[in-house]
Amino acid sequence: MGKRFVISNEDVNEYGFWVKTDGVDLRAFFANPVMLFEHESSNYGDAIGYVEKLPIGKWKDVTANDGVISGVPEFDEGDTFAVEVKRKVENGYLNAVSAGLKPIELSDDESLMKPGQSRMTLVKSRLKEGSFVKFPANLGAVRLYDDGGQVVNLSDNRLDSIITLLSDKNQIVNMKSIAQKLGLSADATEAQIVEALQVLLNARTEMLLLSAREKGIVNDQNEAHFRKMAETSFEAAQGFLLSQKPATTEPKSTEPKEEPMTMQSLFGELKKLNSNGGAGQENRDNWSWNDWEEKDPAGLKELQLNDPEKAKKLVLTYKAKK
Repeated sequence: MGKRFVISNEDVNEYGFWVKTDGVDLRAFFANPVMLFEHESSNYGDAIGYVEKLPIGKWKDVTANDGVISGVPEFDEGDTFAVEVKRKVENGYLNAVSAGLKPIELSDDESLMKPGQSRMTLVKSRLKEGSFVKFPANLGAVRLYDDGGQVVNLSDNRLDSIITLLSDKNQIVNMKSIAQKLGLSADATEAQIVEALQVLLNARTEMLLLSAREKGIVNDQNEAHFRKMAETSFEAAQGFLLSQKPATTEPKSTEPKEEPMTMQSLFGELKKLNSNGGAGQENRDNWSWNDWEEKDPAGLKELQLNDPEKAKKLVLTYKAKK
C-alpha cells in the first residue's frame, strides 16, 4: 500500500470557511474516485481550442475518520503526464492534495465558527474529485464547483460573495443583499439584478481582453475566439492569456513617415475646436460608456483599439439600463 494523503480535513482554509467532514457525501466518489491535477478537467491550449484533461489516476482505500478524508493515490502508468506527476509525488516535490467539492448546504451557526473563520461553514457537500496541486489553500485545501460543474473562482471577491449567497439551497435567497452588493437599490427587481450581474461579468471580460490587447496577444483576428473562451470559462481564458508573453514588435523603419491619426490625437483636435468656440462640438471627455454606446458606437470601438487605458476606465462607468 502506498503513502496515504489527506484529501480534506476540518481546518479553516484561506478562503475563510471550513468543511464539515461528516457532511461530505462520498457515495459518488466511491463509485468514481477521480484523481486530477490542479482540478483540471479541461483547458485551452495554444489558442487552438478546447482540450480535454483526463484523470491522472484514481484514489484507493478512501476513508473518513476523525474529521479527515484520506486516500492512497494510484497513478495511470499508461499516461506520460501521470507518470511524471507520480515521480514528483514519490520524490517529495508534490505533497499537497485538494478536494473538489460541490456545495449543498452552508450554515452561519455560531457554534460551528472557528478562530480565523470569516465565512459560513460548509456543512453539507459532495466530493467530486481529489487533485494533486502545486499550491494548496492551506492544510485544508479545497475548491468548489458550481451547478454547471465549473470550478468557482473564489479569489473574485464580488462574484464570490454573490455565489456564497446563491449556494445555500436550503434558504430563501436574500435578493436585497445581492442587490446591495451590486450597488442597486434594495427594491431592485430580479431582472435588474440579473442584468447587473451580466454587466459585471461583461466588464470583467472586457478588462481581460483590453489588458491582453495591450500586450499584443489579442487582436482583431482572434478577439472573437478569446471572447468566446472567456464567456465559456473565464478562468481558462484568464489563465491562458496571463501565461502568454507579450507579442514582439516589428523593428521601426529608419525612414521618416507620417504618424497615423489616433483617437488620442483626434481628441486633441476636438479640444482645440472646443477651445476656439467650435459650434456644435460636444466635449467627450466626460462621456460614460453608455454615452459612447448610444452616441458614437464606432468611436467606442476605435477608442478600445487606440486608447485602451481610457477604455478600461470607461468600462467602470457602465450602468445597466433600467
